[in-house]
Amino acid sequence: MNTSLRAIVLLLPFVGCTSIEETLPDRTATEQSLLSTAAQRSLDQMTLKGISDRTVFLETENLEAFDAGYVIAGAHHILLKSGARVVSDASDADMIAELRSGALSMDKRGTLIGFPETGLGLPTVFEIKLPQLALFSSNKLDSLAKLALTVRDRASGRFIGTTNVQMGRAYVYDYSVMGVPFRFSDLPEYE
Repeated sequence: MNTSLRAIVLLLPFVGCTSIEETLPDRTATEQSLLSTAAQRSLDQMTLKGISDRTVFLETENLEAFDAGYVIAGAHHILLKSGARVVSDASDADMIAELRSGALSMDKRGTLIGFPETGLGLPTVFEIKLPQLALFSSNKLDSLAKLALTVRDRASGRFIGTTNVQMGRAYVYDYSVMGVPFRFSDLPEYE
């Protein structure tokens, strides 16, 4: 066997490249799906009693979340499903439902066994980019939503009810073993 053929045979197991680029906007579809799925799972656990046929205003001052619009719409759904008549002005309401979040975010962890992407040369003159060479790599994305609704009487401020804090989670785990990609996720769109 000649030297060139031996070199190819020896390097063949290390050849491979996987790249996943979901989208080019500031936020990927995967990120949006992770956060909205975690929020939906938190909201799906919520139930309220004692508000049927009452007018309720949804207060969102204490909601600090990147995807606040999605969470607010989900809270409206919870109120409507519980039989409340949702109003857009607090002065027209019998009750105030306060929506709050303790978390609506994502954690990212990664591991690489191999060589990271690197550049060779002089940056202002010429540069050669060498791709990542991974025997094993992982990229793990975990999202968490921690939401609650508390209802009080508008006039007296008296406590009416709460959903208590509800947690929702979602994940996407990407692995690559010698260039072969694997994805594990609990997102409905990836099943």
